[in-house]
Amino acid sequence: MTKDVYAADQRLTEQRLAVLERDLAAEVRARTAAEDSAAAARRWLIGAFGAPLVVAALQLWMLSKGGPP
Repeated sequence: MTKDVYAADQRLTEQRLAVLERDLAAEVRARTAAEDSAAAARRWLIGAFGAPLVVAALQLWMLSKGGPP
C-alpha cells in the first residue's frame, strides 16, 4: 500500500467518524427534546387532573367540618 492510498484511506475513515459523531449528537439532541416534551406533558396532566381533585377534596373536608350549608 502506498502512502497516498494510506492517506486517502485515513481521510475517508476520519470523514466517516465525523459523520457518525454528528449524527450521534443530533440523535442525543432529539432524544433530549423528546424527553423534555414528555416531562412537560406529564406536568400538564398532573395539573389538569390533580388540581380539581384537590379542590373537590378541600370542599368536601370543609363541608364535613360543619360549616354553613
